[in-house]
Amino acid sequence: MILICLILVLVGVGLYFYFKKVPEQQGAMTISSKRKAELRDYFRIARDVLGDEILKSPNETMSFCEVLRKEVFGADHGPDIDEGMEFLKKLTLAVGKHYKLEMPRLKVKYSWLDDHKAAHVFTRYGVWYIEVDDRYYADDIRLMVIIAHEMSHVVLGRKKITLEPTLRNEELTDAVAVLAGFGEIFHEACFTKERVESATLVKTRTSTIGYLKREDIQFLLAVKASITAEYSMRRWGSIRSDDAGNISCFACSAEIRVPARQGIYRVKCSICGDLQIVRLGPIYTGESKLLPLAENMFIQPLLRLRDRLRPQVM
Repeated sequence: MILICLILVLVGVGLYFYFKKVPEQQGAMTISSKRKAELRDYFRIARDVLGDEILKSPNETMSFCEVLRKEVFGADHGPDIDEGMEFLKKLTLAVGKHYKLEMPRLKVKYSWLDDHKAAHVFTRYGVWYIEVDDRYYADDIRLMVIIAHEMSHVVLGRKKITLEPTLRNEELTDAVAVLAGFGEIFHEACFTKERVESATLVKTRTSTIGYLKREDIQFLLAVKASITAEYSMRRWGSIRSDDAGNISCFACSAEIRVPARQGIYRVKCSICGDLQIVRLGPIYTGESKLLPLAENMFIQPLLRLRDRLRPQVM
């Protein structure tokens, strides 16, 4: 009886944490199983391309751009030097360094792109060319998203990885950039609202950039956060006749096979590489759902809070 009361208390606190989440976090739960499978395919490719070191690197923030801006403005450029162009060069090199890319011959410039694209990348005679639309000349947050995306094309292109149709290839390119550490910037910039005023009218205009939806980015960010954590996920599971020893990965929801018998197992997801400790055993009737809820909704948020409060080593 005491155990049941304790479980109910944990579930209640877990529900409190769950409903305190912002709507965007709850919205991530609406991703269909088919879409999750597609995102896991992108993750698997990105993991092979990036490697664990980059995959587990922290997410970049706008300070990434701010430092480069200060370097450009602090330099003693002559009147004939375009500081915006110098910033674009520095940003491209910095993003390439973040990808740990052996930099190829690369040229960048601002252009007027008549097909309404944000940027364009292509290679010719061993040289990579990146053209960025003029409208992003002074828009640092979107410029960072654009360069992260285009340099992701370079990373994939040098490894001769491409998907069909074009939309899937562009989504993969976005996914690589998100998982490399630019996800929070993508999440902030992918859908924005701005106030537009004219002489007679005030209205709100929405703008989007990138190919992944906000919930897609949230899913990939959650996977990245889980595999970057310094602890193994601990979960409960009950054995039923229809289980067949299968569980879902806590990080990416991929299927993991475990022995269909009681015990505590340390398993590693073959898709995202996340380590998890799963306890399988008989659970009293009515409690098989309560224990996973108490564990996943209460203990896991506390563990993540612990990681956020842990001092960061610079």
